[in-house]
Amino acid sequence: MSENKWTPGPWTKGRYGDLTGSNGKKVCVYDAGIGLAMCDPAAEDRANAALIAAAPAMAEALEALLKWVAPIAGDNRDDDASENELKTVQMAEAALSLARGETE
Repeated sequence: MSENKWTPGPWTKGRYGDLTGSNGKKVCVYDAGIGLAMCDPAAEDRANAALIAAAPAMAEALEALLKWVAPIAGDNRDDDASENELKTVQMAEAALSLARGETE
C-alpha cells in the first residue's frame, strides 16, 4: 500500500464549510458567493481533491462492510480479538456519522 499524500486528519469543518487539516493547513476554502470550493493545484491538494471525490464510494463500501462485520464482532464478545473488533466497528460507525453530518 502506498503512503497517503493528502493532508493528515482529522480535518475540521469551519463555520462556512472550509476544511483545515490537523497540521493547520487549509484543505479547501469554500466561497459561498460563487458556490465553489477552491484548492491549490499543488500535489498534496490534488491528493486532497481525490480523497474528497472518493468519499462517497468509501462511505458506501464502509456501510457494506459494517453490515457484514458488525454482527460478527458482536458475536465474538468472548474472543480475545473482540475488543479490537468492536473498537474498529465503532470507529467505522463514527466516521459514517461524521460523513452524514450527524456529528462534528
